[in-house]
Amino acid sequence: MTTRVLTFIRRCSLAVLVALVAGCASKGPSFQLAAPQAGSALLYLYRPYSDIGAGYHYLASVNGRVVARLKSGSYFAMDLPPGNVVVSCKAASAFGICWPGNIEGAREGFLDTEQFEVMSGYRYFVRFPSGKLIIEADALTEIGGTELLAPL
Repeated sequence: MTTRVLTFIRRCSLAVLVALVAGCASKGPSFQLAAPQAGSALLYLYRPYSDIGAGYHYLASVNGRVVARLKSGSYFAMDLPPGNVVVSCKAASAFGICWPGNIEGAREGFLDTEQFEVMSGYRYFVRFPSGKLIIEADALTEIGGTELLAPL
């Protein structure tokens, strides 16, 4: 290979490395428990930190709208009006490719769904990757130290 080609490859490799490190270094605020706004419920979608499966993200959908891409050690909070809520999740890699084990479900849409009723003045917690509703006391033992995600 010529010197120009090697230099180009080195520069591209360095650019990719810098982009990866910068992406890993960005962190949102750590978890803080909040009170729901008047007349609404507060929904927390969270994924506790784990090295296992850290390269996979989970797309979270609430009432048919994708609201967050949960990575290991992250959470998303949103206010909801009282009523029926449907939370769904779909696994994807950090690079946006569907998890091979879930490829059939990925073609069909979201895989795991949890449906429940929310009331104003209450907090609700849905744990990922299961996408299941968790009681507040148990959720608070897992959600501490997670970082807030910006809305999609």
